[in-house]
Amino acid sequence: MRRRRTAIVLVITGGALAAASSPLWIVPVSGRTPDFGHPSLAGGSTEREQAGGTARADVAGVASPEVRVRSGRLADLRRGPSEPEPARVSIAAIGLEAQVVAVDLDGRTMEVPQDVSEVGWYRYGATPGGRGSAVLAAHVDSGTQGPGAFYRLGELTRGAEIIVTMEDGGRRRFVAVARRSYPKTALPSGIFRRVGSPGLVLVTCGGNFDTSIGRYTDNVVVYAEPAGG
Repeated sequence: MRRRRTAIVLVITGGALAAASSPLWIVPVSGRTPDFGHPSLAGGSTEREQAGGTARADVAGVASPEVRVRSGRLADLRRGPSEPEPARVSIAAIGLEAQVVAVDLDGRTMEVPQDVSEVGWYRYGATPGGRGSAVLAAHVDSGTQGPGAFYRLGELTRGAEIIVTMEDGGRRRFVAVARRSYPKTALPSGIFRRVGSPGLVLVTCGGNFDTSIGRYTDNVVVYAEPAGG
């Protein structure tokens, strides 16, 4: 039986993160350290490398450079059935040990587990350790459940180890290389890339808590790459 999940912040179309429809966020985030690293280098992929195929256009008989294109259909983004899914994520630096559950879309919005102790993995994106950047998102806190799985995400520093355990028991190790805060309407679309070098992106809410709308104003994003390069 499919467990009920609630939408969080990730609007897939256009790559922006939208605010959740329900006012879950009420506990101020503390212990935050200054942002660090260079997100453009995390994952090591340019926009051209992120595309999936190629197309050509001829103008006045002159062949133009190749323009890479990709399908926008979610059905074309599914992984093969043999790829294991992530089951748990551990970050010793912030005392995190949490279950990971696959989440879908609620309209144009990425779902996140209703239980704030769980972490959602975007099932239409990359698998941790595979090509592209795998996206894990979780609540920072809840008015009824208290601190969420990513409550201390803003405390991560460069080099912090992140371990993702797959459903087959395999362990994928990553290290944090950058952290940035973005307004909810300005999250980079590149965090959802499905090609290029492997990467991991962790997302939660942050910034100031706007009591007039019952939401945080920003998103905290941690970029990580496989340990050992």
